[in-house]
Amino acid sequence: MATMLLPPGPNTLHRFTRESLAAVEQRITEEQAKNAKDYQEDLGDVAQLKPRADLEAGKQLPRIFGDIPSGLVGVPLDDIDPFYFNNKRTFIVLNKGKAIFRFTQWAKYVEYTFTGIYTFESLIKMLARGFCIGPFTFLRDPWNWLDFSVIVMAYVTEFVDLGNVSALRTFRVLRALKTISVIPGLKTIVGALIQSVKKLADVMILTVFCLSVFALIGLQLFMGNLRQKCVRSTAHCLNGTRGNDTLFFCNNKTWSSEEHFISDEENYYKVEGAKDALICGNGSDAG
Repeated sequence: MATMLLPPGPNTLHRFTRESLAAVEQRITEEQAKNAKDYQEDLGDVAQLKPRADLEAGKQLPRIFGDIPSGLVGVPLDDIDPFYFNNKRTFIVLNKGKAIFRFTQWAKYVEYTFTGIYTFESLIKMLARGFCIGPFTFLRDPWNWLDFSVIVMAYVTEFVDLGNVSALRTFRVLRALKTISVIPGLKTIVGALIQSVKKLADVMILTVFCLSVFALIGLQLFMGNLRQKCVRSTAHCLNGTRGNDTLFFCNNKTWSSEEHFISDEENYYKVEGAKDALICGNGSDAG
């Protein structure tokens, strides 16, 4: 049976491609052929391969793998667990927090199936009604804009290398909205909501205006107050000069000015046991 070693570092991570799936299928075929011939490999005292506890779904990627390249975040990757890599049709996806999500390959086949169904449905509509020239054609119906966008984005995200532009893949969630155009009752409800929003446009503009006014008032009154930290007392500190330079002496250390002393995080006052410095609100209007 083929095994996979896990050298440290992000170079272990590879995109899950059609070639990866073909390699998995080949390993599964070889394993089935061995079982068909009643072939039993003598493992001796070697322990049977089991899923690694530190590579379970939902856990964070071990630190041995280092930082994840941005191009490998949110995309299918070869499974890094030898138990699944050898003869399981699985792949993993890592998020920015290095959490592991494991999927089986059948989900990809389901995606292809529904994409084919949606494509066939749209082609029938285009042949029956026309594409866009003339009234009552396919794209003259706003509900068909959604169907057309979903199908186009499905093919674009599948066959076009988007690089780091993984945000386009989020358009796949729009497929769930196709149920609106299928169920007449939902289409009526959504249409009524859209018409209601249009009627409330003036009210929404007035609301945004009022919120903006209060936001500006709050900005002027409290700007920077939550960023001003309490600083240790400078009563025992001295200003001095060295040549043409002005220096600030405090706690047996030297700063170029009192402003540098105040901005140094070492001089922030922290309550015992607290991680963050105490906020004082040293604004011009602070009490």
